[in-house]
Amino acid sequence: MADEPTWTGEDEDGFVDLTFAIRSVSRTDDAYEMRLGAQFEDRSLGVGLHLVRGILPGLVVVDGEMQALGSRFYRGGARLFSTGAESDRMVQAIAHFYGLPRPPAGMVESESFNLFALHQGPLDDLEARPIDPESERLHAKIFAKDRPDDPAEDYYESHLNVDLDEGLVFWNEKDPDYRKSLLRAIAAQA
Repeated sequence: MADEPTWTGEDEDGFVDLTFAIRSVSRTDDAYEMRLGAQFEDRSLGVGLHLVRGILPGLVVVDGEMQALGSRFYRGGARLFSTGAESDRMVQAIAHFYGLPRPPAGMVESESFNLFALHQGPLDDLEARPIDPESERLHAKIFAKDRPDDPAEDYYESHLNVDLDEGLVFWNEKDPDYRKSLLRAIAAQA
């Protein structure tokens, strides 16, 4: 497994991209369950990641145009879950990097994300090959709070890239405008 990266804050473009080492991974027929770790201010951060298996490429070319294939959106395809004090510290570190007030409590028990693989593949599901994060990096968009009855200000999205071979997970910011809603979603209320 990779050494645990140290979080340093925004990159030169103003995005907060978070890298985790995969501490452990277990596999079932339908999912990967990982324990992730990083460092910030000489303190250990951590979180669990549940990721469905069998994810098909979400982008197809139709009549010369790249299109997202709606049938390949995985509702609840990724779920972050608390591993205790390390996850609470992770939420506090994210608030620090986002320039937002630190939440009074730690991380929620879990938060589910919908997932869409940013890989190109054939239109026919029978011809499409599932992405195998053990042999290639999974590039995905994750998003939540997108149901019609969810308040618009609660919606958020980011990128999740999983590379089991390298032992790394990258949780990358898509747009700073989603910072408040993402933090609200993963922070427990006191």
